[in-house]
Amino acid sequence: AEVSHQKNLSYDNERQLAQATLEHQLTKQADVSVGARHSKETLSDKTISSDTVLLGGRYTTKNGKVTLRGDIEKNINADNGSELSPDRAIVGVDVKLKQGFTVFAEHETTDNGEQTTQNSRVGVTKSLWKGATGKSSYTQERSDQGQREYASLGLSQKVKITDKINGDVSIDQTKTIRNTQTKRFNDNEPAIQGNTLQGTQTDDYTAFSVGLGSNQKDWSWTTRFELRAGEINDKINFRAGLIRHLEDGKNLSAKVSVSRSENEFNEFQNHTRLSLGSAWHPKNKDFVFLNRLDLVDENDSLNDNSDNNAYPGNNVSGLESHTQKIIHNMHYNQKIDDKTQISLHHGIKYVKENNKGAKHSTTIDTASAEIRRDINSKWDIGVQGGYLHDWNEENIDYLAGVSVGVTPMDNAWLGLGYNFEGFDDKDFDKNNYKRQGPYVNFRYKFNQNSFDGDLPIRRKNKKKQSINKTLLGNESTAEVTDGT
Repeated sequence: AEVSHQKNLSYDNERQLAQATLEHQLTKQADVSVGARHSKETLSDKTISSDTVLLGGRYTTKNGKVTLRGDIEKNINADNGSELSPDRAIVGVDVKLKQGFTVFAEHETTDNGEQTTQNSRVGVTKSLWKGATGKSSYTQERSDQGQREYASLGLSQKVKITDKINGDVSIDQTKTIRNTQTKRFNDNEPAIQGNTLQGTQTDDYTAFSVGLGSNQKDWSWTTRFELRAGEINDKINFRAGLIRHLEDGKNLSAKVSVSRSENEFNEFQNHTRLSLGSAWHPKNKDFVFLNRLDLVDENDSLNDNSDNNAYPGNNVSGLESHTQKIIHNMHYNQKIDDKTQISLHHGIKYVKENNKGAKHSTTIDTASAEIRRDINSKWDIGVQGGYLHDWNEENIDYLAGVSVGVTPMDNAWLGLGYNFEGFDDKDFDKNNYKRQGPYVNFRYKFNQNSFDGDLPIRRKNKKKQSINKTLLGNESTAEVTDGT
């Protein structure tokens, strides 16, 4: 299951997506999948909603060397023009050769009622030496606007520097070989950058990344630097994190991320975030406490494209904004009895904005509670409620919703919910579980045995499984306890 939200800051385009897929293994060599996707695109002049049925199948030969695959996506409503959910058909084959080579080929056809594309890809992956993998591919994209052919090459290397420190380095490059495309789909509202929707990304680039990390008994840390040089977009990212493991289930964490992006139209974005967190989950106790403080600084300079006929770079005027935030989130989860648990959340933030000389500041807080009750060993139900309060504007939005969940296997939980009332604030609810309307929620708990195929599946402690049903729904959990 997947839920996502994207926003193009240059044009105020938005995309929301919710998707769920069920896979079933027919035999040792064959499996099938069926699913559904709902998407919504909000453009300056229209809103496009689509519902899509997903079907797929895989077959691997008995010797495991050849895999045949196929996927079909069918848009079942009448809206046309959606890049996010066109009709799509993909057929492909993967062949494992000797000496670690794998050759793959696939063909993709898409049609959204306004544009059709034909994309063919061939490539090879190779385990070069210990810790190193290479990948090369060639793609031919054909659409109503012309044809583009490009090649991609990638190389990654994992390195064990010492007994306690590991590192990795990778480089990727994409280069257009031939391009006869004359225009983009929906010129006045270009597709959101960085996401391949219908067709492929047209920005040639070279990307480089290097990372270091260590996971010890008392300390864990990670660092990563990324550089992307493209014909349209250039990006630099740096991230570092540190976790201190204390006694009695206590952990402290600190994380910093710095990013800068600039495009060919001299638009840029500089974003910095510092996060300080703590987590407390004592052994043999029925509660979990999470706490996190975020300091955010966002500086953006974008072209003013208020005119729908405008195109980036054609306007001398621009939109410059500087946003600073102090955000605090606190979560508490308590098991009341063998079948009931409660989760509490409170968040507060101070926001100061300067949009092209117009200054504004406000304080916003939120509080919510969720109660879940096990029906049996697999099924549970829940209700949640809360509010979002803007102190300066004196506006209050409320939250009221219900949900049903199922535990299909150990350490996994799938929930489907509907909020009759809700609100949207990414600083308090990154996963959109509090927005008005339906949502899908999937959680999986990893441990040291999660990827060991030789170990038998054992029933885990029911107490910890039950806690996860509400606790992991809060967006702060994974980031606060990352690596613990």
